[in-house]
Amino acid sequence: MVDETVNPSHGKPKDSRTVHLSWIGTSSLRLADLLVSEGIITKEQLQECLNLIGEEHGAGTKVTLEEALILRGYVTSQQIRERKIRNSKGRFYCGQCGQETTNFESDRSRKCASCSLMFYPRLSPSIIVCVNKGEEILLARNKRARGNFYSTIAGFVEPGESIEETVHREVFEEVGIRVHKLKYFGSQSWPFPNSLMLGFHAEYDSGEFVLQEDEIVDAGWFHYTDLPNRPAMVSISGWLINDFIKRAEVNQIQTQE
Repeated sequence: MVDETVNPSHGKPKDSRTVHLSWIGTSSLRLADLLVSEGIITKEQLQECLNLIGEEHGAGTKVTLEEALILRGYVTSQQIRERKIRNSKGRFYCGQCGQETTNFESDRSRKCASCSLMFYPRLSPSIIVCVNKGEEILLARNKRARGNFYSTIAGFVEPGESIEETVHREVFEEVGIRVHKLKYFGSQSWPFPNSLMLGFHAEYDSGEFVLQEDEIVDAGWFHYTDLPNRPAMVSISGWLINDFIKRAEVNQIQTQE
């Protein structure tokens, strides 16, 4: 999959009543109430972010409440993630005996009162990789992306794979090329509470584009000075691209022969 994190821009404020009806789900409203009640943000800061909800940029993507809060610097992604997990409502049943589970006191697990089986929050590791060919970056447009939005290649780790094997497989499956010289960059718990994205840089090795048509509608090599609509700096995809640009600007990128 291609990472689909939006690249928001700030337009004029909207009527917040329209924003509530159009763009904010119940879970986001609960999150907003929780952040205000805990004193993490003020009502004025919340209103400022509400006015950004649904704003479009050139790629036709839209800002969510969580993204607006992070972009404004009022909360971190970790603060949002922790409160989403803690604020999770519903009835959870044991997969072994079928009895209802309850929150455990000392951590984020749930425990079955009947058979004492413990359940921990699910973690879904994935990779995201910025592939370069000299001073050009590989960017692709996902079939499900909203508007003309390009990003780096990303995908979930399959059972039995190493993280490095996932990088090679995802790139080859989605665009048909081989990469080498993988270099770990960093990680981010994004975009969902159970996601952990592990970021890499990699260099083009061989092959021509053969797109996975059920996922990718376009892909290409873009010079770092002439990039299409791309991810915002709130996401690891944006961090990867920005890191490459900074290194290219000081001639730290090896030119392909």
